[in-house]
Amino acid sequence: MSRALLLAALTLAALALALDVSWFRPLKPGDYNEGFSACAFGDYVAVVGGTDGRGYVALLRRDSGSFVKEWRGEERSGYFFSCAVSGDVLYVAGEPGLYAFDRDLNVLYAVSPEGVRYNAVAAVGGYVYAAGYYDYDKLYIEKRTADLALVANATYIKDEWHLAEAYGVAVDPSTGYVWAVGRYDDGDYERPLILIFDSNLRLVR
Repeated sequence: MSRALLLAALTLAALALALDVSWFRPLKPGDYNEGFSACAFGDYVAVVGGTDGRGYVALLRRDSGSFVKEWRGEERSGYFFSCAVSGDVLYVAGEPGLYAFDRDLNVLYAVSPEGVRYNAVAAVGGYVYAAGYYDYDKLYIEKRTADLALVANATYIKDEWHLAEAYGVAVDPSTGYVWAVGRYDDGDYERPLILIFDSNLRLVR
């Protein structure tokens, strides 16, 4: 088992303990496996990552950890890194794009904008927020409807920076502010970066 997949399994075990159940479920869907995120999804836990160069999503029973079903992306499509849940829809973001699945892992909607790499996704207040980078060097953030129609997007980088990238996205429901957390490279060091946008993705600070 790869180190990343072991960490994902340990994360699932911790999630299970938090839900007052006890189980452990290693996953080995292929020869090269990576697990990056897990989300409670109704009666299931959704595990997202990749296997053998393609995106991977697995559903496990929350009460027992037993395997239910899986979804695999196209060959060499890249890996998923983040997931979020809104009602009966699972949103998954990563190198293949931004996907919405139902509880049978049918793809409801999917987008893959040219030049965008997604690292994170959040689903709040009927909208989906995703973040990562654009054109390899600009921090990228976007807001979409539940069916993944684009509402607003933004990029951010300073002239003196070599690159900027978001690894996390969150929404403050009391203000509607959208927080992007990541890094920037000033040519000498990589440094942490936190940006705050309003609900229309205009930079606040």
